[in-house]
Amino acid sequence: MTQKDYHKELLQCCLELAKISSPPFKEKELSKFLEAVMVDLCFDRVRRTPLGTLMGEVALSETEGPHVLLVANLDTSSSVVGEEAAKPPTLETIERKITGDGVAEHKGALAASLFAVRAVKEDLSKDPKGKLTVAAVPLGSFCASLAARELLDEVKPDCVLVAGPTALNVCFGQRGKAKIVVENRGKRELFVNSERGINALKKMLPLLLTIEREFLPRKDPLLGSGCLEIMDVEVAPPEESGFIPDRCSVVFHRRLLPGENKEEVVREVKMIADGVAAFDLELDIDVFIREERITTYTGTEASVEFFEPAWVCKDKKFSSMCLEALTKKGLSPRTLWDCPAVSGGYYAAVGGLPTVVFGPGSMDASNSFGNVLDVEELLVAFEGYKALLEAILKGLD
Repeated sequence: MTQKDYHKELLQCCLELAKISSPPFKEKELSKFLEAVMVDLCFDRVRRTPLGTLMGEVALSETEGPHVLLVANLDTSSSVVGEEAAKPPTLETIERKITGDGVAEHKGALAASLFAVRAVKEDLSKDPKGKLTVAAVPLGSFCASLAARELLDEVKPDCVLVAGPTALNVCFGQRGKAKIVVENRGKRELFVNSERGINALKKMLPLLLTIEREFLPRKDPLLGSGCLEIMDVEVAPPEESGFIPDRCSVVFHRRLLPGENKEEVVREVKMIADGVAAFDLELDIDVFIREERITTYTGTEASVEFFEPAWVCKDKKFSSMCLEALTKKGLSPRTLWDCPAVSGGYYAAVGGLPTVVFGPGSMDASNSFGNVLDVEELLVAFEGYKALLEAILKGLD
């Protein structure tokens, strides 16, 4: 297949992907389409894990060699954000833009990586060595570590290339993410007799102000500052019941820095809560990392803990090799520290693997939060993935 043919088929594939809405928990249709694409591209083995991760494998030889894992999300957060996601995909030939669901968030990167693997297989056919696995993971924008644990157990790669929106730059580190719940329990009583009860929501207010005032984020020379932001408040029973709230749960989103663990991030918030509770004996506070029971699109039930560690790629040879490969291809990539739409934290921080994030598109208001992608950027990303894969296969051999 010529370069022109690759570009033509890649563009068509990307347009087809953009037609399929794939919010978290509803990735089934997209997964089926991608399975057919992998078969058409002559992947050696295509399979689906119990959680719903679609894996396409290409063995470049039967001899030993480096195993590269490419990871991209099946789900798109932009499927549920913004009006652009609901519009049919188009190719604006004048501006050379693709418009469609999540096309710049993940689908452009996913399509480009699939075709790059096929191209690498053909280019290295005379001297093949190593193995490539493309994994399209469900719920990546919901909780990336869920599928990552399963992948590392099954694939056992030597390094990881995360395909995501970096605007053709390279990302070698990211802040982590955690959801921290601060829960207060009061005493239920009818609204008309509220003086006999303890309003859990009302009691929570001074604590929230204290957390806002006293929480001091750490700073990292590469990744910047951590943060703690209140994102949601849940009370029970509901207002229409006529009872004052006897339970109030506040959800905080926490950005993490390297070295911060679950126990530490819970403890620092609990210390503030305990200080406030010492002066108000009616406070009954608990602090914990949020967990949920979920069911994936395959029907598999799983427990999700919302904690993804921060990471920095410590393998200088690997990062230099990636930058050099893209530069030789004619790109001018900047090194990024932190990109929001994908996570390499589990692979790098837990698995200890050399990890890089690269891809077309970006997640910001200027491209309707991931739903508009420049055609040229997509095609350059395809060439960039090829260059990265070939360099990694040779460099890690």
